[in-house]
Amino acid sequence: MVMARHWCSSAPVVDGQSLLDEPGFWPAHVADLSEGFAPEAFGSDPGDADAVLEKLHDPSVWPVFTVPLSGGFTIVVHYNSGEEFTTTDYFLTHPDWNQDLVLASDDQDRIGPGLCWPELAVLLEAPPGAAGVADPHARLLLLLPVLGDAAVPEEAVAALVEALIAQGAPEASEALARHLLQGQPCGV
Repeated sequence: MVMARHWCSSAPVVDGQSLLDEPGFWPAHVADLSEGFAPEAFGSDPGDADAVLEKLHDPSVWPVFTVPLSGGFTIVVHYNSGEEFTTTDYFLTHPDWNQDLVLASDDQDRIGPGLCWPELAVLLEAPPGAAGVADPHARLLLLLPVLGDAAVPEEAVAALVEALIAQGAPEASEALARHLLQGQPCGV
């Protein structure tokens, strides 16, 4: 079921792009998927991952990441924190739309997951000159929690290993990649 939501205009939304370069971002972002793997599996220090988690869970600042697509479409990854919880929502947006479509959310309603591997693979290349997350490896890792395939092809494992290594993980990342591809934090 596709649902539509509007962001609260009074919410403390900030551009999260700079967080992508912080040590510990990736193990913090995919923490729900990577249970059983320490931040070191990502080439990160546990203290760095904890520091990023604090930033992602800060109720006074809600990081937003934009993944530009062709045709003016964008996937927006939106962290929002209340007093007792933090959720991550994945919206499909377009400037001509009145409301944004929710691809997935890890809130209590667990909406999604919203993409199969062939759909996600097509989204890895950014349109030329688009603002937002352009690096294909960062795009894959950022959108990974939306993946909902029960059995991904070997090309997905290879692409994820390449993305993990490009973002600082050790060369021996296949076990981590396979584990990450099994999880579906936005699904039921």
